[in-house]
This record gives sequence, C-alpha cells and structure tokens, in this order.
Amino acid sequence: MSAHNKPVNAVGKFFEKTAKRLGKARAKSKQPGAYKADDFVADMIEHWTDSVQAWFDMASGGAASPPMCFITGAGGVGGGNASGTLSLVDAVAALPTKPDLIGAKATDGSGVVIKANKVTFAFVDITTLDAILVTVDLGGAAAGNYEGLVTDGQQLLGTIVLQVT
Repeated sequence: MSAHNKPVNAVGKFFEKTAKRLGKARAKSKQPGAYKADDFVADMIEHWTDSVQAWFDMASGGAASPPMCFITGAGGVGGGNASGTLSLVDAVAALPTKPDLIGAKATDGSGVVIKANKVTFAFVDITTLDAILVTVDLGGAAAGNYEGLVTDGQQLLGTIVLQVT
C-alpha cells in the first residue's frame, strides 16, 4: 500500500466493507425470518474487527512495502514459461496504465539479466485492474535468483522475484 495514501485507503476500505455488510443484511432481512440474532451478532463482530483493522492500518504509518510476485521455473535449453500474479489491491495510489519491467537482475552480482522482452503482463480482470499476471519466458535463462521492479511509468506497482532452476 502506498505509504502516503495509507490512512485514506484504510478508511475507504472500512466504509466499503461496512456498506457491503449492510447491503447483505438488508437484503436478508427482507425475507421473513431470514435475518436472525446470530446474523446480527456476527455482523457486529465483523464490523468491530474491521474497525480495529482500519485503526491499525492508519496507525502503521509509512512502513509499507510494495507487493511481491514469486515465480519459479526451469530455465536453460528447453525452458518454458513460468507465471505468477502480482496483486495490486491497496498497493497503488491510482489505477495503473501499462505495466513495464525495470530489469530482472541476478541477485548474485554477476550482472546476468532477464531482458524485459522476455516478460509479459496481462491484467487478470480488465474491469478492476487490481492484479497483474506476470509471465516470463525462461528459455535460455541461466539458473539463479533474479529480482525486478514492475512500474507503470508513474508509480512502483510491485516487485517480482524469480528463481530459475
């Protein structure tokens, strides 16, 4: 979650959950005898835990880290595609545009990289833009651990960690 937007996102998320819960309770209460005391108690407990979570989220300041996507796969000759999902829920200040990779470099300091043209991105749900499917072509990739940053040109969307065997 973006540190500068964390309190606003926490309050927004709390109100969103509350509105959904009230909508479900209202719909259930329209059916005679469907909304019982147990449902009311469960809703109140969930509301209380959501409010406590919102307070913790607001108080935790700017120590947030960007989302991470872990991908493992076989490289070298005959290596295929490997993929993982980078979740953007509460991670960005504004909806991203076209994701792009800023280098996937080996963590051992050897300078080995996986080129950006070997990595493709696709939004999992084009209506919400809240998750990105990251696919890496590992054909010819050297074994090792790699890290890269995913950005949309304006903001950091997350980090990918790639383990090639």
